[in-house]
Amino acid sequence: MKTYYQLFALGVLPLAICVGVSGLSNPICLFVACLWLMLVWWSTEAVPLAVTALVPIVLFPLLGIMDLGALTRNYANPIVFLFMGGFFIAKSLEVWGLHRRIAFIIVSVCPGSPRGILAGFMLATAGLSMWISNTATTIMMVSIGMSVASYLSELADLDESVAVRINATLMLGIAYSASIGGSATLIGTPPNLFLATFLQERYGIVLDMASWMRYGIPYLCIMLPVAWGYLSWTMGPVRAQSFDAIKGVIREQLEQLGRITPQETRVLIIFVLTALAWVGRRTLNHWLGGPILSDTTIAMVGALVLFLWPVVAQGNGEKKRTALLTWDQAQTIPWGVLLLFGAGLSIAAGVSETGLQALIMNQVAMVDQWPVWALIVGLTIATLAITEVSSNLASVAMLLPLIAAMAMQIGVPLLLVCVPVTLAASAAFMLPISTPPNAIILAYRPLTIRMMVTRGVVLNIVSIISILSVVAIM
Repeated sequence: MKTYYQLFALGVLPLAICVGVSGLSNPICLFVACLWLMLVWWSTEAVPLAVTALVPIVLFPLLGIMDLGALTRNYANPIVFLFMGGFFIAKSLEVWGLHRRIAFIIVSVCPGSPRGILAGFMLATAGLSMWISNTATTIMMVSIGMSVASYLSELADLDESVAVRINATLMLGIAYSASIGGSATLIGTPPNLFLATFLQERYGIVLDMASWMRYGIPYLCIMLPVAWGYLSWTMGPVRAQSFDAIKGVIREQLEQLGRITPQETRVLIIFVLTALAWVGRRTLNHWLGGPILSDTTIAMVGALVLFLWPVVAQGNGEKKRTALLTWDQAQTIPWGVLLLFGAGLSIAAGVSETGLQALIMNQVAMVDQWPVWALIVGLTIATLAITEVSSNLASVAMLLPLIAAMAMQIGVPLLLVCVPVTLAASAAFMLPISTPPNAIILAYRPLTIRMMVTRGVVLNIVSIISILSVVAIM
């Protein structure tokens, strides 16, 4: 409790000083103080992340930073509803167990060695995380991975320390591939969607699903095999040893699911059609004769069909009529993430409204002399370092408005700077605070933060090289 009050004071004190010294006459000072408060609370989680996201609604109008009406529009941006639709579709996969079936099928076709099982888990996790929240994907895959870890610890003829090393590597592979896979699509992780919203709102640049995947898919194709190769190497010589019984464990769990149900088939149809519509939206609009469909419209159509498609479900020994997704089920999606989007867009608007953007532009003369590649490398490394000690969405929300203002001043294309920064925000592999998947896998007790740091630091370096390679190629 003492720490809570210390963190509260650390955030509020600069704001109180600004108000006391300059009153409400210095909007830049007040805005920076609000920014500091939110940064402290987001990085330390003194209060829940979603609660901190509500701070702009209270402080910005009170301090004269922004009008309440203009501010709250950020919390109802079309991209917010795109993510909401994605959450609804992901929830339907979870409700009917389709995500587990997909994961088991992918893992079951891989070789029965620790290296092969790691590949299967990483492929399944990355594939699901492209379309489903990386948090939900990690929770599901960790529960499946625990079954395999239990076999290696209790049944396989392995030294305990070797089994721990293999199992810990498996958990790390799940977390890292969830973050990597989430980077591949616009809805895979919140920072990607925030970038798309920010660019469209502030600069009129449209970054849709297909456009983002031009960057995300190459990054996935580079980073995932490299991460698998490095993690496999850390297992030691036993990585190639055959454990055929592991395949039996996976097949047994797959068999317990039984044949694919009509409900799963219908959810799969909606999921596939929605994904194809996202990727082929430009072609569809060409056929329709104009920009009729947006990514948000497609997501909401998919979600609406889930609520409207009737099915018969078995429950408590009797059949009942329901839908592929009910509102009671939908209410459990992570609404707090949607509030974080609104807060990030409010910060971006505040940078412009208060004059902070103009001030930054006047102070970047030194940066103007840097080579473009040096600027991109520096910003990418800085973003990754900041994300290690704070939420990835919070980091992007804080940094993108400032970085974009700098890029505009020195004449660097926005995408050339903003894309690597956004990818870097999801490439923090060292500490549990940086991304939810990192925190979730620490539930596996033999895994220590030291293991995460020693392996994560190498992958951080690799991710920077991969990101810069993608930017250079594109």
